[in-house]
Amino acid sequence: TNILLSSTCWRNDHNGFSHQSPELLQVVLNLRGDVARIRAGDTEGEWKIDQLPRAQATLVSLEPDTGALVALIGGYSFAGNKFNRATQARRQPGSSFKPFVYSAALEKGFSPTTVINDTPLFFDSSVTGGQPWEPKNYEGGFEGPMTMKRGLARSRNMISIRILQTITPQYGQEWVTRFGFDADKHPPYLTMALGAGAVTPMQLASGFAVFANGGYRVSPFLITRVTDHTGKVLVESQPAGPSEANRAIDARNAFITGTMLNEVARSGTAAKAQALLKRPDIGGKTGTTNDSIDTWFVGFQPTLAAAVWMGYDTPKKLGDRETGGGLSLPIWIDFMSYALKGVPVTEYTAPEGVVNVNGEWYYDEYARGAGISSVGMQQSSESSDSPAPASEAGIQVLLPLRPLPAWQARHRLRHGSRACQSPDTPARPATRLAGTPRASLRARRIAPRPRAASSGWSDPWHPPAA
Repeated sequence: TNILLSSTCWRNDHNGFSHQSPELLQVVLNLRGDVARIRAGDTEGEWKIDQLPRAQATLVSLEPDTGALVALIGGYSFAGNKFNRATQARRQPGSSFKPFVYSAALEKGFSPTTVINDTPLFFDSSVTGGQPWEPKNYEGGFEGPMTMKRGLARSRNMISIRILQTITPQYGQEWVTRFGFDADKHPPYLTMALGAGAVTPMQLASGFAVFANGGYRVSPFLITRVTDHTGKVLVESQPAGPSEANRAIDARNAFITGTMLNEVARSGTAAKAQALLKRPDIGGKTGTTNDSIDTWFVGFQPTLAAAVWMGYDTPKKLGDRETGGGLSLPIWIDFMSYALKGVPVTEYTAPEGVVNVNGEWYYDEYARGAGISSVGMQQSSESSDSPAPASEAGIQVLLPLRPLPAWQARHRLRHGSRACQSPDTPARPATRLAGTPRASLRARRIAPRPRAASSGWSDPWHPPAA
């Protein structure tokens, strides 16, 4: 039997996968005793060469309102390995954990327009209690001041660290337990802002369901009815809908955090999600840990939340510059394209207690300059137990950090480093035209990007201006 290999990808030693393959399997297998794994193709009579993957992947999907599981994939093959990675494997979530830190910040006076400085940070041994720590962004560079909303969309590590430092790691640790995370798996250190704790894919999907359902915590479940061999119902329980007894966070918090996650899926590290699904009612967050050991994408639509993880059972590098947006997001998009087929786009309704000002949502009490307007815009070498007093421009938080020498800060702003903590954004080419001043280049890098032109479908998160 001839087995066509026209649809098979072959490994290229230098440049990933190549689609140039031999025509027949006999060209590859020449020796007696060679064994190839094959599987049926998409059409009758079609066969494809296959192999058992060494990397594993999981997918968890549930209904945000009830917790009913829609899909649960614990790995490549249950026959080959009974370990359910979706419910039993605890892995670092990386940047997919950042939304919970941002959610906590909203309760402390932050808003999507709070300006936070994406500049170098350094913590010496007197602060860490051990080795000095100098966190990095993925491409090693820094983009200067940006809004909190933009910082989440771009997955900037310095922004998340400054947020957690302002609200304190202890408060952040307490806040994430509202979503079902274990406090002991997320120690109260600044590294929590970058997802250095441990979660299961089931926990992460359940946590994002809180943003999707308006702030209610749900318990995932598989079975609603048990019958005997005659069909007699032995046990039956209908899932209960959201109730105030199960409220985890304020509806305002869930709504505004949802708008920021929607921006991630619209223009940030997960922009492919809305671009390919053609739905403005989805949001989510990519995540990648150090050395691309774990990659994630967790997202939701009001009727469905799903988490995808990829990695090795024994943690090791997935590949050079592999990210959640490159590995896990395509799986999530493929699943959602099928699961949401025929589901109408949801028009979100703003809860009581929020106000829209110039296209951005705020808590009533923090609108029009009453909340924290900026963080880290000026470094202070003197510690302060309380932020500067509020004014009409809002509160400015000056973090008590040891400032970097001017020459060192300039060097890092220009050149950065290739080290990474959570690589969710593509590297930018560090090039400039001959004769272009460096100051002009830096200004161009940190300038806000214009919004994409309307594609003809409404955005339920941003109402038209009056």
